[in-house]
Amino acid sequence: MLAIDSLDVFHGRLQVLWDLSLRVESGEIVTVIGPNGAGKTTLVETVMGLNRPARGSVRFQGEEIGGLRPNAVVSRGISIVAEKRELFPRMTVRENLALGAYSRDAPPDFAAIFDLFPVLAERQGQLAGTMSGGEQQMLAIARALAASPRLLILDEPSLGLSPLFVANVLESIAALNRGGLTILLLEQNVLSALEVSDRAYVLENGRVALEGPSEDLLNDPMVQASYLGV
Repeated sequence: MLAIDSLDVFHGRLQVLWDLSLRVESGEIVTVIGPNGAGKTTLVETVMGLNRPARGSVRFQGEEIGGLRPNAVVSRGISIVAEKRELFPRMTVRENLALGAYSRDAPPDFAAIFDLFPVLAERQGQLAGTMSGGEQQMLAIARALAASPRLLILDEPSLGLSPLFVANVLESIAALNRGGLTILLLEQNVLSALEVSDRAYVLENGRVALEGPSEDLLNDPMVQASYLGV
């Protein structure tokens, strides 16, 4: 579904991604792990059209999308849940969801969204900025789903959440995947990310250091020492 090949990306004169290649097949959860500054957010910003590749290709369902504007990327079926959620705090839950469906030029499927996140049904008229961190993360995911994406990208969805909400969010991600949604997950909670995903990439200094089935990476000595404290 998503094929990234030999990608180089710069911020000004600083090269951030180096010859990076990555695959996400239809129906998978693929996770990208790595320390802060490894290039994870730059990677997804490039997929979403916020950065222009200096070299390489980004193909979605066989079509080159590298360099397209973000609205064009979303209209092709990719949605992102940004690292800091980027909700509209002075708008209600329902208004945020409606904006998520803007690219479809049709109302979102509120019933399906509220079935997945019942708390949002109870808070439809509440301002997004007055919700807890976990509730805001649920709203951010729901808003991305309102565009009916084929591929959902989540950038650090557990950031700043309590362990209970982390478990709830990761279970929601797994449920979405069981329903057929393809997911690219960027996460610093390495153990949880590897447990929920099919395959994984380890990013270090803008390069892919390791890749393979998530179960294999869970047992890899380098991953255990660097990320799992074993």
